[in-house]
Amino acid sequence: HWARHNGRALAIGGGVLVLATLGPLVWKGMQEKAEGEAGAALFQAQSLYFSGGYAQALPQLQSVTQRFGGTPSGQGAWLFVGNCQLALGQATEAENAYRKFLAKSGSEAVDKAAGLRGVAAALVAQTKQAEGAAQFVKAAELAGNPSAVSDWMNAGRAFEAAGDKTQALRAFRTVITQYSDNPKAQEARVRVEELKYGS
Repeated sequence: HWARHNGRALAIGGGVLVLATLGPLVWKGMQEKAEGEAGAALFQAQSLYFSGGYAQALPQLQSVTQRFGGTPSGQGAWLFVGNCQLALGQATEAENAYRKFLAKSGSEAVDKAAGLRGVAAALVAQTKQAEGAAQFVKAAELAGNPSAVSDWMNAGRAFEAAGDKTQALRAFRTVITQYSDNPKAQEARVRVEELKYGS
């Protein structure tokens, strides 16, 4: 008797419960499908990129960012967009792409360092050496950055080009003291001597 009077409410409630349970599963499935498609599109564009076909890869990579912007592959594609633009001499556009990558990247040191390194290179390409050097330093100082030595060296070179001898010496000395076993430490020693004695 109770079920007959409350059957409709139970059916509606059950339907809501089913939707509440299935909704996230359907959404997860849609996300996985989108990421699968984005990953495939990114892979195709990367094959052009890695063979040096930057002009051909760029529109495909931009398409990945537009069509799949909410997926990890779509977000990661911004880094490759920036790399292509930088290689093609489009430094301002590359800087914007790298900044978009940084805004969408997670907390992984490798990703953050790559984005900062890209911004730095794009700024240097725009003859904004001091600003670029500061971005290289940010990348170098990230814990867990496997390319920190290169970032310190690039920071030193950019500071040197900007005429900031003090900061250039600091960057090169950091390589010498913190990475003395690295082959780049010898280059850093030479740079320090050149800066100290003006040769």
